Amino acid sequence: MATSTQIQNWITEAESKRHEVATGQAVLELWRDGRRVTMKISSLAELNSYIATLKAELVEAQIAEGVTPTTRRRGIALAWRN
Repeated sequence: MATSTQIQNWITEAESKRHEVATGQAVLELWRDGRRVTMKISSLAELNSYIATLKAELVEAQIAEGVTPTTRRRGIALAWRN
């Protein structure tokens, strides 16, 4: 399994490719577990799915390393009663 820093780098690379995906020129090339992975991404939905998968793997890697995953908390809803 990859480390959390490696996965974070992959997320950064994937997010930087969004412009190329929008213009139809995106080919994503990553090194993963000693192998080269080349993907041609044809839609933003596929890229967003890939980024979501990487983010889930990042949380798993952080838990395995004993680091508390950084997640965003939802806002507090306030209700006023008179």
